[in-house]
Amino acid sequence: MPRPRPAAGNADTVTGILRSTGYDAIALRRCDLPIRMGHDLDEAVGLTMKLGPAGEILRPGGDRAAHVHDQIAEALREQLAAWKAPTESTGRPRRGSSRPPRAAPERAR
Repeated sequence: MPRPRPAAGNADTVTGILRSTGYDAIALRRCDLPIRMGHDLDEAVGLTMKLGPAGEILRPGGDRAAHVHDQIAEALREQLAAWKAPTESTGRPRRGSSRPPRAAPERAR
């Protein structure tokens, strides 16, 4: 299975992959939704350093990439801080959000 990054934003690539596995009624649409990258900025930086371009530098580099670890973390911290969004303590979308509330899970009796 291909990694998600090369296909991101490329509907033709994703459609080709799905067709090659037998799917034929394929409809893709862009969906830009906010995602939680952690409970705080430290977790968001940590996750970003494991995934995506930062992870692509640090993972294969191992000990050889250790000298750039702090520099990358600080750059990510500065950039991600600008994206921090306030949420209610319940974790529900803020009032005025376009997302519908999730249904509560049914309890087993």
